[in-house]
Amino acid sequence: MLQQLHEVVDRLSGKRIVVLGDYMLDRYIWGGVTRISPEAPVPVVEVAREDVVPGGAGNVVRNLADLGILPMVCGIIGQDEAGATLEGLLAEMNADLSPLVRAQNRRTTAKIRIIGNHQQVVRVDYDYSAEPEGDLYQTLIEQTSHALESADAVIFSDYSKGVLTEGVSRAVLARASEKGLKVCVDPKPAHIPRFSGAWLISPNEAEAERATGIDIDNDSSAVAAARTLLECANLQAAVITRGGKGMCIYQADGNAHLIPAVPTEVFDVTGAGDTAISVLAACLACDAPLLHAAIIANTAGGEVVRHIGCATVTPEQLHGALDDKAAELERITTVEVE
Repeated sequence: MLQQLHEVVDRLSGKRIVVLGDYMLDRYIWGGVTRISPEAPVPVVEVAREDVVPGGAGNVVRNLADLGILPMVCGIIGQDEAGATLEGLLAEMNADLSPLVRAQNRRTTAKIRIIGNHQQVVRVDYDYSAEPEGDLYQTLIEQTSHALESADAVIFSDYSKGVLTEGVSRAVLARASEKGLKVCVDPKPAHIPRFSGAWLISPNEAEAERATGIDIDNDSSAVAAARTLLECANLQAAVITRGGKGMCIYQADGNAHLIPAVPTEVFDVTGAGDTAISVLAACLACDAPLLHAAIIANTAGGEVVRHIGCATVTPEQLHGALDDKAAELERITTVEVE
């Protein structure tokens, strides 16, 4: 199997994937803490550097671009300073920005994270979550539908900021189905019903618990939750990311698999879900079996959590990680579901 996994990674480059969702701008302010403020009992962070990166669906684009894939940016940003900065960053990744909608009456969501001594001290959010209406709604669907014409797969990146409404989701799902494209969704639990008919959804364990009402406290309950998700949302597969416990997969043909976590030192799980959905969709775009796609995504997740902030992984890093963790393949279990 290891050789097959390497072959999948080699096929990633050049694929085109539509990323429809909530785009935002992430700013990281890094520094050291040596004293407490005399004004209030809070740490004083002496700034050493600042990083600005695409967040939300933009982090999915980052992950895909670093895999050698051409991301097609579908969503809405404001015509403001944050939107201009975000657009510039996405352009530097050679993403296709032609489907992106710019709106005068919207603000681009931005988040500022202040990190002192390698730990997040506080986060400041500039949120905007109004749903698109009228001409903006129609333009978003038309631009995304046009992008589907040359796509190999589709990702819905749902951060509950208004873009993936029920109307938008159902319209794009219908167009993708006509084109025979697999739609992979990283959902918010309350929105899962609107993604009915997608090929795959990939919530984390806490999100799967909220969506199904099942307490996931062991492997059996994880499989039960994945099966419930699949049946309720009319999917071909459900993948639950379980952090330090790996992944649980349930497929429409009744096959279920438990993939153990890759042993690693965890520094930050921020953006791990973006990496998972990016790698899953990328591998499926190459017609890889879901089990192979999930193993590669699980391996990628083990790499990115070793870094603070939203990290990504390259094909070269994936090849190395697969070789390093080859022994873990023997711990994958197949579950017989009645």
